[in-house]
Amino acid sequence: MMNDPDEIDDLEAERRRMEALDAFHELEQGARTGGVIAMMLLEAKKESDAAMVALVETDPFKSEEIRALQWKVGRYRDLLGWISVIRDNAASAQEDLSDEERAIALSIIRGETEVKDA
Repeated sequence: MMNDPDEIDDLEAERRRMEALDAFHELEQGARTGGVIAMMLLEAKKESDAAMVALVETDPFKSEEIRALQWKVGRYRDLLGWISVIRDNAASAQEDLSDEERAIALSIIRGETEVKDA
């Protein structure tokens, strides 16, 4: 029997790491099989590519239009960077989440339109 609080904490930390890895692998599998993550990335890439072409053709004095196009290009780049950080830190990603935040994240991953209370 385990009575040592440190052992219990270690087991809980390991359980949370495994949950984070499982959640990441589910997202990764969804991306490989054409899931919502793959579709989101594909749409963001298409929009970014179109914005880059439009930037070349846009009147250089239309600053509002240029900013909007630059934002679309940057959004895709930022999305890829964000996913990279999550991938690299998957083992510890959920350790910093509260139970409520974890429930919200799982709702989003599952595609639920309304987040249920934790």
